[in-house]
Amino acid sequence: MEKHPSEKRRGVVVETEKTLKQIESFKGPLPPPALYKAYDEILPGTAERILDIVMNEQNHRQNWENRVLDAQKSDVHRGHWMGFGLGIGGLAVVAFCAWIGYPILAAGSILIVIFGIIAAIFNRK
Repeated sequence: MEKHPSEKRRGVVVETEKTLKQIESFKGPLPPPALYKAYDEILPGTAERILDIVMNEQNHRQNWENRVLDAQKSDVHRGHWMGFGLGIGGLAVVAFCAWIGYPILAAGSILIVIFGIIAAIFNRK
């Protein structure tokens, strides 16, 4: 901060002040090499600890993403089995309705099963 001497203008004292601000920023897990080196000069071993933190964070993020992918695969697999079970159950209802002598109910049930399967196929993400 730089102060300029007071000036007298028409009997009023005016003081001016100038401020210079410099802001630096960076993106990414590691600071720029000069700043990285400065950390290690101020406190030896800091650069190694920063690198360890970054590597641990990267490993954690990769492990988390792998767990998410495994959970998604498991959900899809479970959904397939549940759909298969519901389809077989629907066909069992159709067969039972036909067996006990309700062909219209059996036809309605088979249409519901077929439309349910078609809807599941076309509503995939």
